[in-house]
Amino acid sequence: MMTEDKINEKLIGAGQPSIFELIARDNLAVSIQQAIHHIVKYLYESNPSRYRLLWKWYDEVYAIADLALENFYLRRYGASLAENFYGMKRVVNGTCRSVSTGFPKLRSLFMLVGWPYILKKLEKFYLLLSTYTAMSNSRQFPLIHILVNYYPWIKILFSTIAFFLKIAYILSLCNVHSPELKFANVYLVKFIQNDLTTFGEANNKRSWRTLAVFASLLTQCITFGLYFIQFLDFYYNSDTGENFRTEQRIRNWKYPSAPHKKLQENSVLLLETNKCPLCLQQRINDTALAVSGYVFCYGCIYSYVEQEKKCPVTSLPANVDDLIKIFVHSA
Repeated sequence: MMTEDKINEKLIGAGQPSIFELIARDNLAVSIQQAIHHIVKYLYESNPSRYRLLWKWYDEVYAIADLALENFYLRRYGASLAENFYGMKRVVNGTCRSVSTGFPKLRSLFMLVGWPYILKKLEKFYLLLSTYTAMSNSRQFPLIHILVNYYPWIKILFSTIAFFLKIAYILSLCNVHSPELKFANVYLVKFIQNDLTTFGEANNKRSWRTLAVFASLLTQCITFGLYFIQFLDFYYNSDTGENFRTEQRIRNWKYPSAPHKKLQENSVLLLETNKCPLCLQQRINDTALAVSGYVFCYGCIYSYVEQEKKCPVTSLPANVDDLIKIFVHSA
């Protein structure tokens, strides 16, 4: 077995991640939050009655789930999910100890989960106060006036500190790149061989095998999910992704189908008054085409005009803005 002194020597010798790896770690954490928020928002908008409570208490539900996940990663790997993804771990300043247990873990958990939750609530509270002061005389409440005026300056101060910490990290003047790590009293180092061996030994314990297999599968799923999130972010938010989508649209473009057989006005006039000239069935959702006055099923005429840009009977130019829905009272 390796003595504690030798482990500490290896830990001290472990290289710190580059600023680019740290920025990637920060971006990954933000991407995960945004992706989950968009998913929950989509679920709520698609079915408000079912997901109303989830959307209402989203911040709390996300914080609880994030707390459980980050607690697992800190206890098992001594790192957050995003840090573990990039092969980093947290070390307590001045001790070379991991943050997997005790007060250091609680401190890291607070900065990983509790602090972002507080910032979200402060931001929402600030927006609420801003709306209130815009609609009323805030001078009657000096405290509200002070909060609204000085909160943006506090945010700027915090961002400035974060910026200078990154500069100091690049110049090797500081071992942390963000205020969150500074307040957590930790710094980040890359995994060493001893870490990988320790993870393997933990998996070999019989009592933990089943849980380790499940955790490993879950970790792999999360890993692939993170890659997928990064791919979606690249695909939809980068110029390269936009160019790729444009090329795909051009490549998949097909020649329009042959034009429909032109309807003769004489034959249309012979139809029953409740029949659609396109499907020749009883009309559903009666819709008139303004350029000609003929009435069709809404689905039939919308699809036709959207594709052909003309009236199917008179061939007069038309577009979907010329459609006028007719509301017929049932007898």
